[in-house]
Amino acid sequence: MNFNLTLIPDELYYKEAYSEIVATFKYKKYELFFAALMIIFGVGLYFFDTNKVTGIFPIIFSLIGIYEFYKLFHEKNKWLKDRLNSKLAGQKMELEFSDSIIIHKGPFSNGEIKWEGIKI
Repeated sequence: MNFNLTLIPDELYYKEAYSEIVATFKYKKYELFFAALMIIFGVGLYFFDTNKVTGIFPIIFSLIGIYEFYKLFHEKNKWLKDRLNSKLAGQKMELEFSDSIIIHKGPFSNGEIKWEGIKI
């Protein structure tokens, strides 16, 4: 079993990585749903409250939803921008797998990992 893997992180790589990271978080993947729900709830309260008993609560719920939308897209764009501006973006990383060892070579480090050191 000898094969080599070469990886050059680019924008598509980081977008996929971000999607995978978000998928592992318990609540982060539901933020879009939560934001939409808050806006719909706020608008619903505003239109169905004919006596205006709820006061400014519909506006507060809608603003929370709008803030959540902004935060969601701003965080993703900031994360991507930070990764693309790093010194690692566009650099070649290599992994070489053999029967006894894994050799990694990158712009900042090189090394070897023995298969015995990996827990399964």
